[in-house]
Amino acid sequence: MNKTPGHYLSQQFNTIKAMFEDKLLMESINPFYTNNLFTYTNTVAPTDSRSLLSAKYFNSGEQYLAIFKNRSFHFLFKDASIARFHYEFDDKYKLLSYNLHWFPCPFSSEFLSGFIEEGEIEKTSFFEYLDLIEEIDNFNYKDFNFRSPIRIDYEANYDGTKGSFHPSSHIHFQDTDTRAKTQNIFCIYRFFAFVIENCYPTHNYNFHKEENTISQEMINESSYWLKLRKVNNEEFGEKINTNLFF
Repeated sequence: MNKTPGHYLSQQFNTIKAMFEDKLLMESINPFYTNNLFTYTNTVAPTDSRSLLSAKYFNSGEQYLAIFKNRSFHFLFKDASIARFHYEFDDKYKLLSYNLHWFPCPFSSEFLSGFIEEGEIEKTSFFEYLDLIEEIDNFNYKDFNFRSPIRIDYEANYDGTKGSFHPSSHIHFQDTDTRAKTQNIFCIYRFFAFVIENCYPTHNYNFHKEENTISQEMINESSYWLKLRKVNNEEFGEKINTNLFF
């Protein structure tokens, strides 16, 4: 049987899970994938005609809790941050789009310390607490820690009205309308390495001292199957001047 992008992405998911489940990851949920799709479970109900997963709720506690309560993620880090991946391919297995999202836990280390046992978050009590949080619950300002989510998008067929501000490949951070061009196409390996390097510098230092880490060779393996569909509009993002090379 010929392998498809969905199979390769599933292999990368399983490799990341095996490499980091005892070091950086607290929980993982297996992906849903077909020949042309690799994604997560999405059972989040719409609100005000917009899903809590939409760009409207980027960088909000509402979105974090919606993702968590519906288990609409692939990896839950040991600091309770979340990562999830969505890829779509055409019938020739060319990349149409992806959405790769790391969402930091909005709760502070002081808040999380109430769930720490033997140096790690005790999953059962922590999960039960977050699952039962309601909009009317009260919190102390010290319960929160503000960090920006990171979302990396690729879209070959964008047809909206903001094309000149919408590079086909870009990174969102801080705000849903903040975009930075990126010259790279991200497999799961590259995205995970990017998150570790930029969001977990201490872990990044330790991982680079070990043999069992994400190598450039692993990332390069995706170059022959992660092929791009031709972008419809070559003028995408002409008014975005930020270029990130990594």
